[in-house]
Amino acid sequence: MTKKEMDLHQQNRFSIKINKILQDKKDNQQFLKLITPKYMGVYVVNLKKDIFRDIIGPSYFLKLGKEQQIVFLQQ
Repeated sequence: MTKKEMDLHQQNRFSIKINKILQDKKDNQQFLKLITPKYMGVYVVNLKKDIFRDIIGPSYFLKLGKEQQIVFLQQ
């Protein structure tokens, strides 16, 4: 395989990865559009670190969560 062919192959692989990332983002945005009208808030929880972040939700919940040190893992 020539250098030019290798470069084209690498560019093609990169393009496929970028397209997959963009499609995943589009899918995630569509999912959020569908569920957010039904809930007061949508949150992402990192169970390894036992922390959360809000995607859509009332500002007081995030503040309350930090003040009360909400725990998601059951010990």
